[in-house]
Amino acid sequence: MSSASRGRGKKRNINWAAVEHIGDDADAGGFLGDEDAERERAQAREPLAVVPPPSPEPQPDPSPEAPVAVSAPPADPPAPDVAEPLPAGKPADTTDDSGPSTLVEAPAEESPEPKAKASSSKASSSKASKRGDRTSTAGKRRSADQPRSNDGPGFTAVSGEPPILRARPRSEVVKLPPAQEQVVVSYNTARKDRNWKIWSGRITPDVIERLKDRAEEDAESSARGRLKPGHYLDAAMRMLPPDAEEQVELADDWLMGKWRGEHPSGETAQFSVSPGTYDFLMNLNKSLRDYRHGIVIDVVSAACDILLDMLADEGLMEG
Repeated sequence: MSSASRGRGKKRNINWAAVEHIGDDADAGGFLGDEDAERERAQAREPLAVVPPPSPEPQPDPSPEAPVAVSAPPADPPAPDVAEPLPAGKPADTTDDSGPSTLVEAPAEESPEPKAKASSSKASSSKASKRGDRTSTAGKRRSADQPRSNDGPGFTAVSGEPPILRARPRSEVVKLPPAQEQVVVSYNTARKDRNWKIWSGRITPDVIERLKDRAEEDAESSARGRLKPGHYLDAAMRMLPPDAEEQVELADDWLMGKWRGEHPSGETAQFSVSPGTYDFLMNLNKSLRDYRHGIVIDVVSAACDILLDMLADEGLMEG
């Protein structure tokens, strides 16, 4: 007997209680053990009953003899007098014509929310005051229509920059006497250029001593500690007339007026002078070669001695 025949002869036991529902096919919606699906399937199968709305009940027609009473709308009741809320802690004055006035004090209710608001208002007021202080100290912000101090028809980006420092004009500086002015010019030129040269020549001994003494006195009185005799010699040479004949005339007048025509022998001295004065002194022998012997010593000594006389009349140099 084959296995296939033996399988056909056995009886199969099926537990039909475990199978709740088996649909005919997929369209029938068959599910095993799904209660919600079965419920939806049952609801879908039930036909919807269409119930017409109930007809309104017939109202009896009013007879013409019986008048229809029209009720007037009720009048609004008078609004009760409601007292306005008063601030906490202040009495309320309630005065009535029928009786004496009584003072009613509203209870002061404290709630955390007003305190928070008060604190926030205080904080905002303090911030505003701080901002006001900063505004007052730093200056008010310029309004749009207020022009700036450097605005104008010729305003440019360069003109808006801070002004550049400028030295005061010479007219505003304290004016010095003529002789002192020339010495200060030589002094400032030597400090600025630093290209002065050493000239070695012969001058009368008294003039050499006067140059040294005057330089020391003016250096102390004017606080110009670097004043030297060369500054005075340089100023004297620049104040000489440019014409050689005039230079000789000046020297002759000085020689006759001070020395009666004969001065002591000159001494050799060295002075620091400007480049222009140095060239002038080096060419003085050539320019005065047509005049008498010793004229160069007389011209240089006379120029320095006359300058020192002018400085003596003007007084000591001030700072």
